[in-house]
Amino acid sequence: MRLNVLGRLCVTCWTVAILVGAGLLEPTAATAAVPYLVKDIYPGTTGSLTLDFTRPDGDQWLYFEADDGVHGSELWVSDGTEAGTYMVLDFEPGQVGGEPEVLPCANEMAFFLIFRELGRADLFRSDGTASGTQYLNAYMPYYGDALGIDNILYFVGADPGNHYNDELWKSDGTIEGTLRVKDILPGPNGSGPWLFTEVNGLLYFSTGSGLWKSDGTDAGTILVGPGVHAFELANVNGKVFLEGTTIQGTPQTGNCG
Repeated sequence: MRLNVLGRLCVTCWTVAILVGAGLLEPTAATAAVPYLVKDIYPGTTGSLTLDFTRPDGDQWLYFEADDGVHGSELWVSDGTEAGTYMVLDFEPGQVGGEPEVLPCANEMAFFLIFRELGRADLFRSDGTASGTQYLNAYMPYYGDALGIDNILYFVGADPGNHYNDELWKSDGTIEGTLRVKDILPGPNGSGPWLFTEVNGLLYFSTGSGLWKSDGTDAGTILVGPGVHAFELANVNGKVFLEGTTIQGTPQTGNCG
């Protein structure tokens, strides 16, 4: 999605295709063939170290992490023009910055993490403005999976009262719509779901108890592969293919329909 030349934000053929599709750039021979600098975010030889590009479906904005040398690493947004490329919010004043980790988009919003303590982070969403950037009252481990399906972001989360009860959560970008889907393993530690994979609009994932699928509701989150410990999941023509072991420890490769 980007060409990072000395850490500067540049447009390449892929980025141009996205911006042209959004009506931001004219599909001329020059823009289609020659990368160009959108904005020199950190003037000089160091560069801004732009990272983690993401763009909501149908949206004109590209979200990313960058360091301008003054505010540290923060959330930035760009419409492909110099004037339309700016820092969204200064989460941690100073040269270190909030160091956001940008997640997949959902519901035409960007989701991202701001790390607060070792291994844990606060979940935020943004529409590209400071006033439209909001903490969603949920925690997420730094290693946790996240995946956008339709208008919902699914993620491994925990509530502020118990930072380590990692379970399947979802968010529509509002505080009210950010909640745990199901308490799969009641207790202080949680089930720690991972390997998030979308198949036919459903979320498939693995836990220590086996392979699960979810439609985003408690009742619709069910165990479909008891005792199957998956190492990899993949969507192949609308079927879930996996590599893993059974409860007896026998290596298995197959699909779950």
